[in-house]
Amino acid sequence: MLSAALDDLAHECRGQGLAAAVDRYDEMRVQTRRFRFASDVLESLIPLRRLASELLYYSDVVEHHGLGPGSRQALERWKLFPRVEMHGAARSALKSRPFLAFGNHPAGVEVAFFNALLDREDVFFLGGTHVQQILPGLAPWVIAVERRALVSDSPPTRLRQQVVASASGRLWASAEHVDVAARNREAVEQVVRLIGHERAGVHMFPAGSMDVDASWRHGIGRIVGELRHMSPEVASSVLLVPIVYRVGPSHVMGSNLLPVTSSLRRLAKFKRWAWTGSPSVFVPRPVPLAELKVEGAASPETLTAALHDLWWAAAAESHTAMRSWFSAWRHERRRAGARD
Repeated sequence: MLSAALDDLAHECRGQGLAAAVDRYDEMRVQTRRFRFASDVLESLIPLRRLASELLYYSDVVEHHGLGPGSRQALERWKLFPRVEMHGAARSALKSRPFLAFGNHPAGVEVAFFNALLDREDVFFLGGTHVQQILPGLAPWVIAVERRALVSDSPPTRLRQQVVASASGRLWASAEHVDVAARNREAVEQVVRLIGHERAGVHMFPAGSMDVDASWRHGIGRIVGELRHMSPEVASSVLLVPIVYRVGPSHVMGSNLLPVTSSLRRLAKFKRWAWTGSPSVFVPRPVPLAELKVEGAASPETLTAALHDLWWAAAAESHTAMRSWFSAWRHERRRAGARD
């Protein structure tokens, strides 16, 4: 029964959005005792209703107050305060320059972390179509793509349709036939136009893992290639901004996104206290697009590899910065233990 109900809720979310799915969930709890009991058991393990409500809160607060102010307000509500180390040139880029930012996406809250750094509204995100269903308040800033990898086909101007394996694949799988290649091609062209002509900023997450062998979607390489060919002025003015997000599920689960009574929250807070410390965001000096070094011909694959190398150099640099933070955190923790 629970599985069928969850399928029903997933269908509602795909068709009408998260808010409608939450309303349907509440109706089902009132109408069916068995579902209420089953959902109570599920909620005791993973408080999905609370998480859905907080996502809708974030959607509303960003819609009414803007990307930066709304995200800062949400992070304060959730008690999610990342340590941020940002190069001055990166701060200037995010403030007013055209840029392409790219970072890892390990825990799902990285968009809020990034938005909290902003005080401008012409910054957009390449994201799955499901983002608009879950967070309709972010829709004006989302350039939607299907949940398939943006990779280069032969010839390079076409995009290959490749399904991304995902735990949430069943939830977001569309029953309708769509021309995925054409839709994602339009998304890439929109990104190029926004950065190259309108001098906007775009952030995308080419991989979710910090594993050095994690595959990156080659669509980011195609974006870079088209920007490079627009004009020398564009190539010299556009900045590439690698961002390293060190945040894990324990940071999310240990925050106010979960209720105080949640056992998951208690366990996550202990793990954070004992091992992981605070989440962090590291933004090194950006690299002008014209200075990007590419091995061999500038194909989407080689350009993606060059960005991958840039990001991993930033990740290595972040280790040095984070080491001093971690040492200070451990020292303060020992002092607090001695006072107690």
